Amino acid sequence: MYKWVDEKGRVHFSDQPRAAGAERFEVASVTTMNFPSAQTVSAVPISRQQPTPSQPPKQTVQRQPSDADYRFSVLSGFQKSRDEVVLSGRVEGPACKALRINLAAISQFGNRVRASTVVEDVGFGSKIFKISKRATYSSQTAPPRWNVTEAQAYCAAN
Repeated sequence: MYKWVDEKGRVHFSDQPRAAGAERFEVASVTTMNFPSAQTVSAVPISRQQPTPSQPPKQTVQRQPSDADYRFSVLSGFQKSRDEVVLSGRVEGPACKALRINLAAISQFGNRVRASTVVEDVGFGSKIFKISKRATYSSQTAPPRWNVTEAQAYCAAN
């Protein structure tokens, strides 16, 4: 190895002399130590490692998405006709073959509805949904405005 100092006073090391006045020196041998670790790491890639009779093959269990994995946005409700209310919105989360959506809503008059639906083949990302529910109002008043008060989604089949 060679060591030299440049015009700015910085020290450099190299395997070849790169400047006039470079000093040659020998590198002392390096001793490596192996410390026990918490885990033993195999040198064989996992894809090639064969299970031994005492080691059964590992099975990957895919976690079923929970209701905490889904988020709602743009929840709304409106009176479509004298006896039908429509609740709609967007749900985002992991892919699911049958996503169960449960909603509760209340009108400004205090009327309450609960509605549910199953949205099929929800890919990863978001999906717009719409639920129609029977809910009547008196024709003597203006159609009620509905506010969604509860929203729940869970994967019924993956």
